[in-house]
Amino acid sequence: MKEALISFFLFEAKFSCTLAQHLFRSISAMHQVLFAINRVYCLNEKKGTLRIESFTVAPADYRKKFAKRRQFTLERAIYLITGVMASGKSTVSELLASKLDKGVHLRGDVFRRMIVSGREEMSAEPTEEAVRQLYLRYDMAASVAKTYYDNGFSVVIQDNYYGEALSYMTKQLQDYPVQVVVLCPNVEVVKKREESRGKIGYTGFSVETLYAAFLKETPKIGFWLNTSDQSPEQSVHDILLYFGK
Repeated sequence: MKEALISFFLFEAKFSCTLAQHLFRSISAMHQVLFAINRVYCLNEKKGTLRIESFTVAPADYRKKFAKRRQFTLERAIYLITGVMASGKSTVSELLASKLDKGVHLRGDVFRRMIVSGREEMSAEPTEEAVRQLYLRYDMAASVAKTYYDNGFSVVIQDNYYGEALSYMTKQLQDYPVQVVVLCPNVEVVKKREESRGKIGYTGFSVETLYAAFLKETPKIGFWLNTSDQSPEQSVHDILLYFGK
């Protein structure tokens, strides 16, 4: 087992660094190598550098050296953040945008709230007009995101892109570099977050119903991140780690 893990993650580290050119994926793989060398299971990467520093076999002052080099750089792109309601999209998107050199946080829902008369909300059985307004807001968000990108900004768009809507948005942005992030805490965490929010998102359907439909119907593209046990800072760290160079 030890030799197999070392061999696999050494290959992953080399591939990520030289071919995929993802430096921090390479670092993540090397963390796995160090865990294997020291015969310690790496169940997740939380506090990984702290644990590595306590190993018998590890680089000297590793945590300090890693902290100095831990300057994540994301390529200019449009980052599409989705997930069920109360999955943490707003908080994570705002924090992620703040980490970019020139970052814009674009809340798709703002276009819904701009309609002050004649607005029709989505529901378990939406009207034809409600669906039309939903896709109108998707189109407007995509247009604004492209305008910001064309003027030198990275854009973090967040909204409820469920099922085919996620594919629709990536198609709207097909001529641009798009990175998809799906925040996916477990259903119990979503229920607790919904209860603690100052607004009600789930009307006409239950958390469990929407959650199950989201998992079943949303295409498995991009980076699916289980944020159940994470703070927003930890979630953003994982996004930076995944896409960073």
